[in-house]
Parts: sequence; structure tokens; C-alpha cells
Amino acid sequence: MFRLLGAVALFGAAFAANAFTPEGMSDTDQTALQINSSGFICSEIVSMNQGLSDTVWNVRCIEFHDGSGRAHFAVDTSSGMVMRTY
Repeated sequence: MFRLLGAVALFGAAFAANAFTPEGMSDTDQTALQINSSGFICSEIVSMNQGLSDTVWNVRCIEFHDGSGRAHFAVDTSSGMVMRTY
């Protein structure tokens, strides 16, 4: 019984990981999805510049759909870590 539950959990995790990176999405859409999935708000990416390493990007976003608010993030594409910067 426990093996079955473990297999179901493993399959579910693999399915969820694939669900968050649909094919055909642009890099900016995938980055916005990564930011929003981390609990932050990014309605539109204004710019993306490479950060201190090959996998870290400095991202500027319009925060809300009405065009108000600006947010800056450091996004590590290899680990999935998102950090809001000011």
C-alpha cells in the first residue's frame, strides 16, 4: 500500500513539474509564470537582463494588470528561486 502511495506521489510531482513549463511559451512568459508561482505578482515583464551568473536574471515587471506598480526580481532559472529586489 505504501509503495503505491509513493508511486502516485512521485507521478503527481512529475506531472505538476511538466504542467508549469508548457511547450510553446516564450521565455518571458515562463519567467512571469515562475515569479507568479512563487507568490509574487508580475503581470507583464518590462525587461530581463543577465545577472551575476549565467542562470540569474534581473527582471523588471509591471506589477498589476491596470499598469500600476513596478517590481524588480532576481530569478535563478536553474534552481527556480525568485527573490524580490528593491
